[in-house]
Amino acid sequence: MEKDKFDESHWNEKYKKGRHRREDPSPFLVKWIEKIPKGNALDIACGAGRNSIYLAEQGYNVDAIDISTEALKIAKERANKKNVEVNWIHGDILKLQTEPKKYNLITLSYFHIKEKQQINKLINSLKKGGYIMWESHIKTNTNIDIGPENNEVRYKRGQLLKLLNKLTIIEYIERIEETIQGKRAIVKTLAKKPNQTKPK
Repeated sequence: MEKDKFDESHWNEKYKKGRHRREDPSPFLVKWIEKIPKGNALDIACGAGRNSIYLAEQGYNVDAIDISTEALKIAKERANKKNVEVNWIHGDILKLQTEPKKYNLITLSYFHIKEKQQINKLINSLKKGGYIMWESHIKTNTNIDIGPENNEVRYKRGQLLKLLNKLTIIEYIERIEETIQGKRAIVKTLAKKPNQTKPK
């Protein structure tokens, strides 16, 4: 079995073939959007812009980053058709220098970060009271049809809870989902940065 590759050419090829082109926003995002204060949002691994455009439509100032130029091309075309503005960024989030305490919301869609230092950098870029919404794949013994073949880019059960232990967990879900394309093993979480710094 060939290991998954996650460089720019890999993702460009997928988008050229019509993969990962959903337009509807994440139902998990839609579910919680009214609870999250308007302001600045960062959409990580934005792909073809499904969540970025939705956030812009809801009144957020959106920065959206992806490594794929093909994905961003599709996203820009969709945003133009809907007459919404998004700051599209081509790059690697692991190398992006984020501004401290800038964002009210950070969304991550099926993007794997395992280094605590990188996650702490994202948390630092949240305003006090800001939120991280994270959806990703998890490891499972169940036969599944969707997601990376390489288990190294899947989270262990409970791993995101540990990685986000500086935040208050609002909702945390791990489950096997049935979709039109087949089964997938996923984790979804919404976590909030405390309004006040905890005493040492």
